[in-house]
Amino acid sequence: MTWSIIVAALSVLLCNVASLVLGIIAAVKSSSANAKNASGDPVGAGADANTAKILDIVGTIVLAVGALLAIPFLIGVIGGFLSFGSPPR
Repeated sequence: MTWSIIVAALSVLLCNVASLVLGIIAAVKSSSANAKNASGDPVGAGADANTAKILDIVGTIVLAVGALLAIPFLIGVIGGFLSFGSPPR
């Protein structure tokens, strides 16, 4: 569940809606796995835990790809702000 929360929190910070949705669904599945395990359904708990793990992995990959694609954009924006108002060369 911790991994799901970290993915969701970083998704909010990086404005990545796809990984945010995956992180929220993974957190719900993880919570469902805990509830099923507590109620004595180890098979259902294992299935939900596996689904949550897969969603966490996919959400992390989507988050990483989004962050890597955003870095050149942010460098360009920051470079544009820093050069704004300076005399042309």
